[in-house]
Amino acid sequence: PTRRAASGALAMLTEGFSSVVSALLEFERSPEILLDLCRDDDAGVVHRGLVVVRNMVCEEDDALATRARTSFKRQGAVEKLKTCLKKTKDPTLLQRGVDALKTLVE
Repeated sequence: PTRRAASGALAMLTEGFSSVVSALLEFERSPEILLDLCRDDDAGVVHRGLVVVRNMVCEEDDALATRARTSFKRQGAVEKLKTCLKKTKDPTLLQRGVDALKTLVE
């Protein structure tokens, strides 16, 4: 329950606040930790993790979005997200993951 709540808070905060995205990017391990959420056994945590990744790589501030994409790519995000998406049949999870993947491979 704690992981689900914490990842839900991050999903909401990264959607509307560039300062939160910026703060997360200050921590070198943030992309690694956030990608781990996408591989959790709890589908709710996976969903929230995918939303956070998508929010960060699709950030409105171009400079922040570029930093986020670079950080996630360094952690092997494309392959990790593909692996995550192969394990789900949930259309909502698939859409969130596809949105993030499209941005990462552009």
